[in-house]
Amino acid sequence: MKHKLILIVIFAAALAAPKVGPAQKIRNMTLIEVKHWAYVLQGLETPAVYRQVLSRPYDLYVLEPVLTEKGLRDFDAAGMVRRIREHNLKTRGVNPLVLAYVNLGQAEKWRWYFDESWRPGNPGWIAGEDPDGWQDNHSVAFWSPAWRRIMISGYKGASQLDAVLSAGFDGIFMDWVQAFSDPTVMKLAQEQNLDPKKAMFAFLEDIRKYARRTSAKARPDFLMIAQNAPELFFADPKRYTSVIDGFSAESVWYTGSYTGSSWEHPLGYNLPMDKLDPDWQAAHLEYLARIRERLPVFITEYAQDINGVNYASKVYRELAPAHGFKAFCTRRSLARLPDTPDPLDF
Repeated sequence: MKHKLILIVIFAAALAAPKVGPAQKIRNMTLIEVKHWAYVLQGLETPAVYRQVLSRPYDLYVLEPVLTEKGLRDFDAAGMVRRIREHNLKTRGVNPLVLAYVNLGQAEKWRWYFDESWRPGNPGWIAGEDPDGWQDNHSVAFWSPAWRRIMISGYKGASQLDAVLSAGFDGIFMDWVQAFSDPTVMKLAQEQNLDPKKAMFAFLEDIRKYARRTSAKARPDFLMIAQNAPELFFADPKRYTSVIDGFSAESVWYTGSYTGSSWEHPLGYNLPMDKLDPDWQAAHLEYLARIRERLPVFITEYAQDINGVNYASKVYRELAPAHGFKAFCTRRSLARLPDTPDPLDF
């Protein structure tokens, strides 16, 4: 019933949307051309957040696919992707990019594949808990055949990548590529006489091959954006850019504490990084400048305009453009789209 209500609301909104004239040419968005983008990881199964995302005309959407969560496998992710495209095509003649968030290096307890008996060491490819204390996230030996089946080739008749491809996403936004540098993962790699960086490269290459060629639903233009972990780029820039289409970094200027699903929590945004670590910004700007020579760079800043403190506006107007970054300012929970300010105003 919940999803039927969503469909009714969205259908009504679509009827009211302005139509693109017959002479207007459709423009297929590319990563290089992206100006406005958005990143939402929570609440898409609710009518309010779902409706909000479908109503905003971004060039790029990075979204939780929802249907890979336990209890939500009937969520119509394909319908969500289709309606986002339809809204943008009808209102501005643009076919946007829609990417699915995928955690490459951690097993998440709320996903369809996770067994309640699993814990670090059982099975052996679960290396440890999240080093930053994110609850129910477990670092994994990503080269393990079991994990590769979950992510790529199939486990119990499904895989994370097949779910994304079947739903019609244009690609994936990959979190925890930095698994190669996690101490518990590195320990397992050493025990198995593996180089974790080389293993991550091989993993990424297999993902790209499956998504672009091998899968029954392969897309030859399937995109892969990596979040964080610049060390992999510098380990082998040529190999990296052969499999990665864009790079994303968090909190160059502003961050927020982990606040769970709380959008309103005051610690979820506007914490200046230079006060937490005086060397952070200079180091990040240096490596991002080198990456931007090869790839488009997207940044997520946990910043908002609140009570006369206009950090988000400063990012959009000054900081990000000065370095050629494509910015999105939000709150750490990533539980909806921001309107303080609305990114589309810039």
